[in-house]
Amino acid sequence: MSQRTHLSLQRKLFLAFVLVMLIPIVVLSGYVLVRVRAMIVQQVSTDQLRLLETQATLLNGQLVTSGSDLIIALKSAELQQYVAQHDNPQSLIQSFATFLRQSQGRYTGLCLLDVAGNEEVCVRAAEGAYLPVSELRNRADAPGFQRTLLQAQANPGLPLTMTRIPFDTNEAPRLDLATTYLDDSGAAIGVLVLEMPLEPLFATLHTETPDIEVSVVEYDGTFLFEQNQLTTSTEQVRRLDQIHPESAATILGQSAGILIKPVDAPGKLLTFARVSPSSRSLLQWTLIYEQPINTLLGGVTETYLVIGLITGLSILVALSAAHLLSMTIVRPIQHLAAAAEQIGAGNLSIPIPQTGPAEIRALGQTLDQTVSRLQTALTTAEQRRHEAEALASAMQMLSASLNREEVLGLIFSELRKVVPYDSASVQAIQGDTSMIIGCYGLDYAETLIGVRFSLQAGTTPNAQVAHSRTPLILNDAIQSYPHFNDDPSINNPVCAWMGVPMLMGDRLLGIITLDKYEPGFYTVEHARLVAIFATQAAIAMEHARLYEEVSRELADRRRAEAAYARLAAIIESTNDLVGMARPDGEILFLNTAGRHVLGILPNEDLATMRVVDLYPPSRLTWLRTEAIPTVMREGIWSGESIIYARDGTEIPVEQVILAHRTPDGQTEFISTIAHDMRERMRAEEQLRESQKMEALGRLAGGVAHDFNNLLTVIMGEADLILSDPPDDEDLRTSITQIRQSGERAATLTRQLLAFSRRQVLQTETISLNEVLTDIEQLLRSLIGERIQLQISLDPDLPLVRADPGQMTQVVMNLVINARDAMPDGGMITLTTTQRAITPAMEAEYAPVEAGTYAVLTVRDTGQGMDEQTRDHIFEPFFTTKSRGKGTGLGLATVHGIVRQSGGKILFASQLGQGTQFVIYLPVVATAELPHMASPNPTAQPRKTKPCTILLVEDDANVRELTRQLLSRMDMVVLEASDGEAALAIIRSHPTPIDLLLTDVVMPGKLNGFQLGVAVQKLCPTIRTIYMSGYSDTALRQQALADQAICYLQKPFTADELARALHTMVA
Repeated sequence: MSQRTHLSLQRKLFLAFVLVMLIPIVVLSGYVLVRVRAMIVQQVSTDQLRLLETQATLLNGQLVTSGSDLIIALKSAELQQYVAQHDNPQSLIQSFATFLRQSQGRYTGLCLLDVAGNEEVCVRAAEGAYLPVSELRNRADAPGFQRTLLQAQANPGLPLTMTRIPFDTNEAPRLDLATTYLDDSGAAIGVLVLEMPLEPLFATLHTETPDIEVSVVEYDGTFLFEQNQLTTSTEQVRRLDQIHPESAATILGQSAGILIKPVDAPGKLLTFARVSPSSRSLLQWTLIYEQPINTLLGGVTETYLVIGLITGLSILVALSAAHLLSMTIVRPIQHLAAAAEQIGAGNLSIPIPQTGPAEIRALGQTLDQTVSRLQTALTTAEQRRHEAEALASAMQMLSASLNREEVLGLIFSELRKVVPYDSASVQAIQGDTSMIIGCYGLDYAETLIGVRFSLQAGTTPNAQVAHSRTPLILNDAIQSYPHFNDDPSINNPVCAWMGVPMLMGDRLLGIITLDKYEPGFYTVEHARLVAIFATQAAIAMEHARLYEEVSRELADRRRAEAAYARLAAIIESTNDLVGMARPDGEILFLNTAGRHVLGILPNEDLATMRVVDLYPPSRLTWLRTEAIPTVMREGIWSGESIIYARDGTEIPVEQVILAHRTPDGQTEFISTIAHDMRERMRAEEQLRESQKMEALGRLAGGVAHDFNNLLTVIMGEADLILSDPPDDEDLRTSITQIRQSGERAATLTRQLLAFSRRQVLQTETISLNEVLTDIEQLLRSLIGERIQLQISLDPDLPLVRADPGQMTQVVMNLVINARDAMPDGGMITLTTTQRAITPAMEAEYAPVEAGTYAVLTVRDTGQGMDEQTRDHIFEPFFTTKSRGKGTGLGLATVHGIVRQSGGKILFASQLGQGTQFVIYLPVVATAELPHMASPNPTAQPRKTKPCTILLVEDDANVRELTRQLLSRMDMVVLEASDGEAALAIIRSHPTPIDLLLTDVVMPGKLNGFQLGVAVQKLCPTIRTIYMSGYSDTALRQQALADQAICYLQKPFTADELARALHTMVA
């Protein structure tokens, strides 16, 4: 028995060898596996974090793209038109619906809110139609709406907010993107909201690995997406601190990180990264990946089993050659451990030793394969990360700028990071050619801009890409297309070439080409990557094109609106009628002046009116048979016509009618411009009347001038004879009758001068009340007892500038005419009042102009006048009285005096209703104004001291009479027949001359006023008396303003001459 239990030395050595070999191998293998396991966990967790950050970047990119879509919707022409006009939302609704269809389900709604939060226009993708007014609601309490307005105040421009709707609503989980739309001053006038469902946004977070749990939490830890499911109601809402109470603060407090086997998640790997698309948005999500560590180490466990099996087999084999195997096992394992150390340090490129026994070599090969797979996975993950970063960068560029060249340049810069090229170009499709619009990587790139390539089949590789609409790779481009070796590529011939189409839906926008000087460089994987960037480049080109079109359309619209505003302003500012109508007669437009002329209210609808309503019945036949056919045939009719106002007034007009035709020759509408001729016709009538009165006035003035000269001699000679009366009584009686007839003739000439406004008025600042008060008794005696006289005076009547004597004549003439119109008795009313006429009242009181007037009214209850009499009322020598009862100069004289005094006279009369005359005289600002000196006709002549007088008169009889009268007054008289002779006498007379007595109207180069000016220069101290039958211009009035000048009206008496001399010489 002892021999059986006793171990031989061989067995002991065998057991010792086994123990010595087994323990190091197990320890060493365990060490290697633990190190590899730790390294793999660390590396995989880092890679998973990078992939998670890439996923967060892509999620950010989707949100940024949605923000860009909202800005594009904000700048649409339909929205700008609706904001400007705020009517007809149909075009805006259609635009919103088109926008949602093109989003392919990414958005569920687009709504326009005013600053009060009321929905004005809202379109939902689910219903496919806009919300009716009854379903529109107020969203002022929505947090996103208030936040958007606050950001618009704090950050002028285009604020963008992203807000998740609360779970307690009945709506599907979504994200509301909002921004403000502004008026021309930059103030916010509303909010545009884009509704984005969360389900499609989080659809990309689903993973094919069942052990990975993906979650999304908000900044406060609320789960939006948990265990691959979207949170849809308040019952499902959970918080992160409920699941991971220890790790929640770390996850929410950091932008990204890794948690390996945390306390609240043992045996698991947690990686997290933050999603925050905009610095101006409060949106902040955290993306969390949760995965069991054993899942990550599934391949390592299999490796453990393989290594254990190989180790066991190796020990069994080693039993046959202990020493040799011990030497061949230990050394390879040491080498393997050293390699594991390098791998643990991150050096995955170190070669794994594969020497020693087969089992050790298998272990090395297994470890080498594991490291190779890990290195391949890391390389692939790094490549994917670079691709994702480049793509995310390109997507951000699209939202950052609308400049095509800038965005394309940045896209190609990012493309070069993932797909190398020596040169590249982007070409836009233009008809049957492609044109280079961007070139990169060449020193002479600018010279290639604008180069075109034919797209005819078989001519260029560009044509092949355009026709197939698929990527094309040429590994030996020169063999396929020799032109790659032509200028300017001859110095750097293209060997590898790749072309990728830029597609936008079904449209081919352009081609991206990449060149490489190495043959066979590009692969299908490269083509796949370039195709992704080609899509972004196509979006950039489309955005730039849309932006340019929108900018041009907005500019054209602004110019059109400005032109329309200018045209509308011109049309509305004209005093002519401007209108438009359809060919069937329906009125489309009528300007303000047209409505005023026709008596149509400003807010009255024109839809019920027809063109025929604007013409009197007498003109309808002309309109239908002549005017409209001419317009339709020739395009225009012009001439004089008559239109019909609402009150029945027929208005004569000058009218132009135009036909406006479409390009195919159809008449689209008819326009007209009509000028009211009434004012012109009144002006023409007034001109004719003025010319007629002027002609009669010149005739009357000329006759009066010569007649006054004759009367001066007749009355003067009669006075001389009567001053020394003859003894013969009959002769004295005859001379007295001659003198009285001369006075009546002088009165007649004064009326002629008053009517012709050629007499010189002795104007003063007077009160019409005083004039009426002074002659009241005289008027009562003139009208007799059968006629009542009523006088009503305004106590506050302002003063006027007039000749008191002439105004007395005006009142007496009007009262006498009123008396003669009432042979059976009646009442005459004289009234004075003050009246202020504003510019707006000028039409009512025409021809009286705006101003303040003292008004004198003379009204009678007599027979009145018919139309024929009214038309000739102020004409001279026109009278309705019987022969011998009047001269016909009474009212003509009144008219002339009033007009010469700067006033206006109006009258109204109807048969059987009496007559009323209204005189308007402009008031004066002060009580005293300078006026010419004039002798007092009622004062008794005084003795005047003798002096030397130069008498200038072209009429010899008048000159002789005047000399006799002056000589009787002991005056020294020097005589001259004209101005030249008078100047010669002054220059030659040895002593000063005291007074110049000259006629006004004289033959020769100098009239009386010109002579007075010349004499004043030679003798500044000389006094002047002008005498004339009439004065012709306003210059006479200016000359008589000098106090050293006096006027003597012909015919004058000896007493009047004496008073004038005393006034000037005394």
